[in-house]
Amino acid sequence: MSVRIDKQLVKLADRDLIDMAKRVDENCSRIERELLPTGSVIPWWTDLDIPEGWLLCSPNVGGRVLQRGKYKALSIAFNKTFNDGSESDDEFRLPDPDNPLILGVLTAAQVWIVKT
Repeated sequence: MSVRIDKQLVKLADRDLIDMAKRVDENCSRIERELLPTGSVIPWWTDLDIPEGWLLCSPNVGGRVLQRGKYKALSIAFNKTFNDGSESDDEFRLPDPDNPLILGVLTAAQVWIVKT
């Protein structure tokens, strides 16, 4: 009988751990949304393994051009702020990571990423 009880306790503990992990994940996602809203640009130390939900800002091209339809929230965040006039109506430009004045900070970061 104690073996059956132990198995039931393990199942309950597993469910509790799974529920706790889900709550932690939901809270982390909420915190990220609040602290790093769409359009946040941060330094990143490598161009490998850019996190999901982020895009690489392309250096040496005056800012990467994206389609408004594909990145609606990001296009609303930036609108035409970084456009140089060569974009079509359905395009917008990300900030140029080679221009520290646009980003407002100097850093030794290898690349810059932007929250989508």
